[in-house]
Amino acid sequence: MYLVVSLVCCSWARRVGFYTLMHSVGLPLLLLLLLLLLLLLLLLLWVHGEILATYLPIYVDRLPVR
Repeated sequence: MYLVVSLVCCSWARRVGFYTLMHSVGLPLLLLLLLLLLLLLLLLLWVHGEILATYLPIYVDRLPVR
């Protein structure tokens, strides 16, 4: 399946021109991927912050007072 897709893509890219293909498909795809990565990072930071806000006070309360 992958071989068929890659062969079709390669023949089409040679016909249209690799540069045009990259400009029309690759650039928006790259931007979309970057946006998705940024959203994932924000989500990760938010979840990490939630975890810290939940468990850090408990941990601080359990620390022995000198």
